[in-house]
Amino acid sequence: MRNILATIGGAVVLFLGLGWYLGWYSFAVKPNTTGSVAFEGEVKTDKMKEDAKKALEAANKAAEANNQPKSGDPDFMGPPTPSDAKKSSPVPNNIPGPLPGPK
Repeated sequence: MRNILATIGGAVVLFLGLGWYLGWYSFAVKPNTTGSVAFEGEVKTDKMKEDAKKALEAANKAAEANNQPKSGDPDFMGPPTPSDAKKSSPVPNNIPGPLPGPK
C-alpha cells in the first residue's frame, strides 16, 4: 500500500514540477487593498495541449526512425522469407564434439 501511495505521490510531484517548468500554470501572491493577501492562479490548458501534441509527434518520429533499417547497416539482411524458414533448423548441424580435457 505504501508503494502505491509513494508512486502516486511521485507522479503528482513530477507533474507539478514539469508543469511549472514548461509554464503550464502560474501562481501569484498580491496584497489586497484591505491589507489581506490574495492568491491568484492561472492554468494554460492550450499550452498543455500544444506541448502534449509536440511530445507525441516527437515520440512517433523517434519510433519510426528506430524501426527503419539503416542504409549502410551490414547486419540488416531484410525481412525473413518463407524459404529462409525452411532452410534454418532449431538445432545446428555443426555441433562440435566434447572438448578435450586435462589428463
